[in-house]
Amino acid sequence: MKKTLIYFFTVVALIISTTVIAFGANYYDLNGTAYQKYASELSNRGIISGYPDGQFKPNNNITRAEFATMVAKMDGVNNTAQYNSSFNDMEGYSWAKGYIGYCASKGILKGDGKGNVMPAQNITLGEAVTMVVRALGYEKDIQTGYAWPQNYINVATKYSLLNNVPSYLNDTVLTRGDVSIMLYNSVSPSNTVIANNEVNVNSNNNITINDNSVTDNSVKTNITINITEPKINSDTKNISTLEADKEKLQEYINECNLNKQKLQIKLDQYEDKLKEAKANLEAVKQQKTVRVYHADQGWVYEADQNAVKKCEEQVTYYEGYVKQYQLLIEEWNSKIASAEKKIAQLEKQIDELKGNTNNNQPNKDSDKPSKVIKGYGVINEKNTGSNNDGDKVFYVVGYMDGKELDALTDDQSSFNSWKVPTKSGDNWYLYEIGVNSKNVIVSTDKISADINKETIKDADNRLSVVIPSGKRYALSSKATIYQVTDDGYSVYSGKLKAGDCISLYETDSSEDGYDIVIFSRP
Repeated sequence: MKKTLIYFFTVVALIISTTVIAFGANYYDLNGTAYQKYASELSNRGIISGYPDGQFKPNNNITRAEFATMVAKMDGVNNTAQYNSSFNDMEGYSWAKGYIGYCASKGILKGDGKGNVMPAQNITLGEAVTMVVRALGYEKDIQTGYAWPQNYINVATKYSLLNNVPSYLNDTVLTRGDVSIMLYNSVSPSNTVIANNEVNVNSNNNITINDNSVTDNSVKTNITINITEPKINSDTKNISTLEADKEKLQEYINECNLNKQKLQIKLDQYEDKLKEAKANLEAVKQQKTVRVYHADQGWVYEADQNAVKKCEEQVTYYEGYVKQYQLLIEEWNSKIASAEKKIAQLEKQIDELKGNTNNNQPNKDSDKPSKVIKGYGVINEKNTGSNNDGDKVFYVVGYMDGKELDALTDDQSSFNSWKVPTKSGDNWYLYEIGVNSKNVIVSTDKISADINKETIKDADNRLSVVIPSGKRYALSSKATIYQVTDDGYSVYSGKLKAGDCISLYETDSSEDGYDIVIFSRP
């Protein structure tokens, strides 16, 4: 379970009406007590139960087995058939085996290290707080310097999980009333934001929508990061000044790379969320009916199209963030490439001032410019392993204009920022490459895609494609198509089809349609 739960969706197989079915919890021994609001809410949600005689008994203690059951139910687990407990001391607790097994499998509940889980033992505040913090995914916030359970209590306090729970309970057993307050604080709709939610379908076919606002706010702080490329004195004849400018540029590149890495982490997270959201959408589409919990109405049966709509909204939401981060990473790559090019110019000036002109450079062809052949290529490998003479030369391997490319270049080209392409769309780089008659690359320019990493909704063989917005894009009759697989780029001669992830490049204005296609297939 992640963050604060807003709704629990339970998929049911039977087709039923959309009539509201209210589940009220009215325990006479709660009337007028501080626990009434919390216990009634949790009872309505099916997380905690009262007794057959109509009492809640808020002052009774809670065992570890009972609390594990409540936490599992709070996590949306109702069918425990796939979970089992292997602890030695479960005799007499068959009813709790599945719930304890679930909590153990998720790292929420741990035994004594000797195979015992002590299900009959009354749970303390420290133990309960530890389980809830783990279940909510807040364990990453644990700080060093505090002993257990204070380290977990600090995190619980940070996220308001102990609001209204008596503060004197630090190491005493908890009552049912205390637990109802703590668990209410963990799932209360009043602590959530309805917009921008995350939808998950777990292995029991239960759907949970979680508040994602905290993650989104932290993401936006990364988006605003900005640093300025330092000015350099490219016209100077002073070696020490050039060296200083080179050092400033390298520091700038290092900072750019650090920011890019932060964005890449966020991009990876959102790509995972997008993948989950798409899987959720397909899972919900297979169901007949869903049961939805509303804070004011209790459990309500709604038609499946409402759940489908919610899942579609999540897919669109995460697609937006994925595209945003991809563009931001491309911007950092462009800044890094610009700085690296300037470093190369400075190094050339320094070498000339030191009298080392061409000593550390690849053998640039002195032929006329007309001898340089230009084309558009993708790179599968930057091979530094074959370098055995200590100079700044390496080979690149890939394709140019659909034909194999294996050429020599220097390590200050824009290939310096090259990374292995992935099927998810990372590191899809197209270059305009100039190769001279000695098979040495003398120029490289990175080309941006006109249509970047869109999912094909419909395709007409190799003639045109339609993206989710409904726009159709024509492909040139001579278009070169590269497929990205786990092994990198390869020239593709087959048909494009719906579901392919695609980027389109316009490189020849004399030809109608896009000239170069890079795509991957799930």
